[in-house]
Amino acid sequence: MFRLPIPGEWQTFEAVCHRLWRDLWCDPNALLNGRVGQPQNGVDIYGRLFRSRQYGGVQCKDKDTRLGAQLGEPELHRECTKARGFNPRLAEFTIATTAPRDVSIQKRAREMAQERSFPFSISVWSWDDIEAELVCRPDILRVFNWPFDQELLPHEVMLPAYAPRDRLLAFLSRPQIEGRFGVALKQSLIPLLYELSDNAFIHGRAQTVKLTVNGNVFTFIDDGNAFDPTTQLDSSRVTHSGYVGSLVFHHFVARHNVRYRRESTSAGGSNVLESQTDGSGTTDEEVYEHFIDPDELVGRHSGEDLSRLIVLPENCKHLVILLKSWNFPSATSAAIHDLDEHLPDDVQITVSCPRADIVNDFQ
Repeated sequence: MFRLPIPGEWQTFEAVCHRLWRDLWCDPNALLNGRVGQPQNGVDIYGRLFRSRQYGGVQCKDKDTRLGAQLGEPELHRECTKARGFNPRLAEFTIATTAPRDVSIQKRAREMAQERSFPFSISVWSWDDIEAELVCRPDILRVFNWPFDQELLPHEVMLPAYAPRDRLLAFLSRPQIEGRFGVALKQSLIPLLYELSDNAFIHGRAQTVKLTVNGNVFTFIDDGNAFDPTTQLDSSRVTHSGYVGSLVFHHFVARHNVRYRRESTSAGGSNVLESQTDGSGTTDEEVYEHFIDPDELVGRHSGEDLSRLIVLPENCKHLVILLKSWNFPSATSAAIHDLDEHLPDDVQITVSCPRADIVNDFQ
């Protein structure tokens, strides 16, 4: 098994976490927060989350020469309380530690999330979790002079009950995984896998959930109660309060081949769901969505500059621009107009924005 040595100094551990979460968030502007001795509100690293563009924060819990020490429940609550004061408000808060996984801390993090004790999601990443992501990122390994063998890099991930969404998005962003799926397929895979893991933990009472990718075959395995989604889910029963996952699954299997089997194990059994894809998605045309926050734009030139940073995937025929607001029309319209000018003629652009009286006049 491919293992990485734990950093010997907290400064190195913090630098490793900075590079890693910059990757996980897909935010090259993720930064270390201040310097030693300055008040940090419990946040060592901050950046914008790729999908929501809200802020995420990481506390590296090893600055007090306690590398490898376990994180206690009072300490978990204390650090989350500090992070509540970070400005702007965090949507996601992670405590990263070099300690091994701790079932009691995982349980407490789940309880705090369920209780909604804090205005952000809470995750605890042990060194096992951090290592699982680092070994899949050769560029980071090179920076810190860690040896690696590309053939040994894992193509699987364990989805913990306390943060299945975070680990799932991190796994799908890995370099050797990213290129396996087209944009359209990835957009349908993420909600499917999230619903499957949610269902396995909540209804199936699963303890472990694993996702593997082997070529163009992905496999979802959980050790919960026997459940065959190909025959036991009914999308006709979907309402706002239930069976939403049935609709997500129905939408996916209508376009992709999915097989289920129940495997016997020493502990009882596992549900195995397998799908083979061509990697291209549901149609010949790729649809790519891009989020724009007009509050980050200053003048028309910044809108034009932003448009040049949007790189479409190969074979993309439809770009959907998702506007957070219509607060700065000049800069926003400049970005959209510049996109229309420099994109290929066969790429369709759709703009989705909040309702406003002025919007119709901009068509």
